[in-house]
Formats: sequence, structure tokens, C-alpha cells
Amino acid sequence: MATGDIKGRLRKLQVLLRSLKYHCEVDYHGLAKGDPSCFLPIMNHAFTSFSPFLTEHLMSFGVEVTGTSDQRFLECVYKILRDIFHYKPLLSKQQFHQFGFAERKVSLLCDVITFVVQKHKELSNSSKVSLDNSMTVILPLQVIHDRPLVERHVGSYTPVLYSLSSDEPEQEPPEDEEHDLEEEENQEDDGDKNPQQETVLLTIVRKSLFACLLISLSHSPSHITYSY
Repeated sequence: MATGDIKGRLRKLQVLLRSLKYHCEVDYHGLAKGDPSCFLPIMNHAFTSFSPFLTEHLMSFGVEVTGTSDQRFLECVYKILRDIFHYKPLLSKQQFHQFGFAERKVSLLCDVITFVVQKHKELSNSSKVSLDNSMTVILPLQVIHDRPLVERHVGSYTPVLYSLSSDEPEQEPPEDEEHDLEEEENQEDDGDKNPQQETVLLTIVRKSLFACLLISLSHSPSHITYSY
């Protein structure tokens, strides 16, 4: 971006403020003049309110950016840029507190927002990975048996238990038992039919003998001589 393009730098800053989730009112007119009071609130939001991961990371380095004066806060910002982000601003702290140097101040603010957003993504991703590792549970290995625990041998008879409870479905007997039951029923039916058949045959035989007797009597001589 060419020097003297303050409007282009402000447009870039406007885009970066969306990624920083900065919803407060921005005095672009004061930024264009280089008013330090318009830059410090945005920097304060970037280092203290935007990312709790970044705030905790800074505290681990012994840098406290909350509850300090503007001069002390700017000193901490320059220390963070130098020690953590390895960035050396082209603008000194004394120049930043003065009016003017609007382009350099806007450029510095854009770089600060870029560093903060990238660091936030890095820390949040590492935090997710560590959380997933801490929640990992090692489950015991399940022993898989190659054969069932209970074997059914060929030729062995397994009794079938029938339940009289209405809640359980009725179990049908095996096919072999059904076949045996049918044969027994047929034998019983045959046993019941045999006496009836014998009675009918005896009746027929008796009637036949009686008919033969009548015929023989009808052909016998009418006069029978009896000897005394």
C-alpha cells in the first residue's frame, strides 16, 4: 500500500475490526488525524477482551495489561510485540502518544489485530486438542471367544420349557415331537375304530346265518314222520 493512502488503510482496518468483533463506535475522523485516544481503546479490546486464551497466555509471560494507565499499557503492548510476536514497530512509544503519524499508527493497529487473531486461533486449537486428550478413556479390551460357551452335542436332547405366563410368547414344540404326537393320535383313532368295525361285522354275520336258516327250513318236507 502506497504511502499517503490513509483512506485505504482505514478501509483495511474496518475489515479487521470485524474479525476482532469490535462493536464499539470507531472515530475514523480521529484516526485519520492520528489522535492516540482513538487507537488505545481498540488495542485494549484486542489484548484484554477479545480472547481469554490470549489474556491467559500473556499472564503466563508475566505481562499484565488490565487495570493500567495508558502509558503503562502502551509499554506492555510494545513488550508483547517484541518478545512474543517478534515485531518491531516503526513508531516509537513517544511518537504514538503524540498527534499525527496517522498512517503509521493505523498500520501498526492493523498489524496488532492480525497478530492477535492468529494467536487466538492457535491457542484455541491447542486447547481443544488438549481437552480431547484429557477426555480420552482407555476402554478394556474385550475377549472374543472362537466358539460358544455352551456347546450342543449331536444326539443330545434339550428339554423345552413351556411357560404358562401370558406375557411370554408360547414356544412351539420341535418338529419331531409334533410327528410323534400325530402318530399317537392316529393310533388312538384306529384303536377307537376297531371295536366298532368288529360289532358291525358280527351283526352282518348273524343276519347272514339267520337268512340261511330260514331258507333251509322253507325247503324241508312238510310232513315229518316221527317214530316213537
